[in-house]
Amino acid sequence: MGLAAAFSAQLLLLLALPASGGGPAAGPARLVIDDFGEDAPGAFPAGWELKADLLNPCRGKKKSFAVKAGPEGRYLAVESAGDACTAARRFPFDLSVYRVLSWRWRARVLPKGGDERTKAADDSAAGLYVCFKGFALLPYCIKYVWSAALPPGTVLASPFRKATKVVVLESGSAKLGTWVEEKRDLYEDYLKVFGGRAVKNPAGVALLTDSDNTRSSAAADYAGIAVSKD
Repeated sequence: MGLAAAFSAQLLLLLALPASGGGPAAGPARLVIDDFGEDAPGAFPAGWELKADLLNPCRGKKKSFAVKAGPEGRYLAVESAGDACTAARRFPFDLSVYRVLSWRWRARVLPKGGDERTKAADDSAAGLYVCFKGFALLPYCIKYVWSAALPPGTVLASPFRKATKVVVLESGSAKLGTWVEEKRDLYEDYLKVFGGRAVKNPAGVALLTDSDNTRSSAAADYAGIAVSKD
């Protein structure tokens, strides 16, 4: 993603900053990061910010992100036309308490020739980042993707930024246009991809459907993003 880097330095700095008012209390069994239920159809979701590389700004791109309503409830629809704009939301939580990350997504258009192994083709139909603060000025991230080509189960470092680990969950067109529910033990994924580093708490999440490197197009929907104790 991105012309200058795989993940916007601006986005990483945003998620590294402490959120105003502190993090969510560690009491409920489940914390909803966003289900888009409070947003009007057609609106850019409240509480999210757009970020992109300095050479690939997101000015005027809010229209590429729109909350929609369907039989399955509210969701965020994202369109990409040769660009890479990331929507980020600050949401710190205690990973030792809320270990499980869940969400639903639906890929609608795959970036033509997308391949997360190379800079020239590093585009994904859908991507959900979790970024962890505390390692350095820029945090480490896990990026779960719906890849155009790589098989599910593939784990690799981003070709643009080694501190971002890419985990392929879905791939190709077999489920295109179909809602898929994901549930990950984020704590275990953290230990696996970061090789035993001391566990740090997440600072927030981000969504990216991009097609800038392949100069093609991509589209996906996201819904029901939450963390829970089990």
